[in-house]
Amino acid sequence: MTTKTRKNKHWTQEELDYLEYHYGMKTTTEIGKKLGRTAASVRVAANTRGFKLQGQQKYAVYDGDDLKVIGTQEACMEFLDLTYVGFHSMKAPSYAERSKTGIRIIDLGMWRIDEDE
Repeated sequence: MTTKTRKNKHWTQEELDYLEYHYGMKTTTEIGKKLGRTAASVRVAANTRGFKLQGQQKYAVYDGDDLKVIGTQEACMEFLDLTYVGFHSMKAPSYAERSKTGIRIIDLGMWRIDEDE
């Protein structure tokens, strides 16, 4: 019976720097492809080193054509005085089509946490 040997490739400092900078901004699969590693090994490396997610989802709230606020889901929910469920129903494209309030929530995508707002 043959035993499979596991090839552990040590992480270089350049790889760790790349991982820490992009963790949460790119998927673990995207990071893994760039570094020639699996998504699972990327998750393990990030978790064992205590890397924090570097990205957060941002939204813009419009009333008609007027921009009211740009921020995280929590900031927009607070501004609109909405619950989690209410926020997610309002950001659905179908809500904007049927709503008479004029409020639209636009998903701006992932932003680095350390970027200015």
